[in-house]
Amino acid sequence: MIFAVRSTAKQALTAATRRRFTASGSQLATAAAVNANSSTSTPSPAATRDAVASTSAIPYDPSTLPSPSRQQQLVDLRNSIFGTDDVSPHAQLERARDGSKVLKQRLQGPALLRWYGERYTSWKAWNQKFPGLDLVDLQEQQRLADLDARRKRGKVTPKKGQGRRATMKKK
Repeated sequence: MIFAVRSTAKQALTAATRRRFTASGSQLATAAAVNANSSTSTPSPAATRDAVASTSAIPYDPSTLPSPSRQQQLVDLRNSIFGTDDVSPHAQLERARDGSKVLKQRLQGPALLRWYGERYTSWKAWNQKFPGLDLVDLQEQQRLADLDARRKRGKVTPKKGQGRRATMKKK
């Protein structure tokens, strides 16, 4: 439903923009001349009529409120998101928490990512990022050397299902 409202508003806005830019220059010139010739602070009726005609294409008018059914839809949606209840008598006496303070704030995620940058958790990632460096991970080399030594002595961990318990069951 929200998508339908957005697309209708978008269509109205594009139509209003088209009408505004296709107005002939003579209409704009006469409106400017009428406004320039008025000596009083109150505009003439012709200028007012032209102004009303030019602003009637604007899809949103902040001086008019949405219909009561549309307001109720907004209240219901807000209550379902933030878990508030405007029907209770306490909601009118005490200002119910509606989450507007949180929604007005800028998103913090992108700024935090820019501040801390990318994380490289291993030397392998650094070598992939900068191929010419050939950085060496000493801990990984030591681990591989220890694994070779254990393998020569026959002390490596067996594969899953190949251990002592598995061989005892076969007997």
